[in-house]
Amino acid sequence: NACVILVLLLFSLPAFAATLNVNATSLSPNYANTNSSVRMLNLTLNATNGNVNVTKINLTISNATVGSLSYVELINESLRIIGSSSTFNSTTNLTEVSISGGFVVTTSSNRSIVIVFGIHPNATRFALISANISSNISIGTNDTINNTVYLQGNSSLRSSESQIQDVHANASITPRFVDTSVVNQTFVYVITPTGAD
Repeated sequence: NACVILVLLLFSLPAFAATLNVNATSLSPNYANTNSSVRMLNLTLNATNGNVNVTKINLTISNATVGSLSYVELINESLRIIGSSSTFNSTTNLTEVSISGGFVVTTSSNRSIVIVFGIHPNATRFALISANISSNISIGTNDTINNTVYLQGNSSLRSSESQIQDVHANASITPRFVDTSVVNQTFVYVITPTGAD
């Protein structure tokens, strides 16, 4: 039958792989405080020729040692954590952040992922740290066909460097009650540094 032949022809045609385009914007501040979360890199993703399901990102921690980090998180545009890792390879300064269930990028709209570093409380002071996606194979997809990942400028994507600081303090104010019928009241605001910087 002609219908059976048509169906067989359709199934014998090669599947077209989708292309995932990834652009990056550095969000890293000049200084990153110990024991805090720091937004490092914003990834903007769009797909052409079909949808792409992103399942992991291999991230290189540049300059500082991985001991300066407690974790790496991936946060979507709805501010929801979609992946997290606290396991680092101390030889390559690499961590693989898996995305449970995947992160589907469609042809109809752009999506974004923010990479967040958790700076360890005992991180090396004055070390410079940055996030680096070293190549297109650092972004993994889980699809039945071989998708192409294209990085902006066809090279690595990297955040600017942040210098790790240890700036912490306890603060108190006295008195803690205000007399509204008295003018020229004096308040004492005491800041006691607890960090090394």
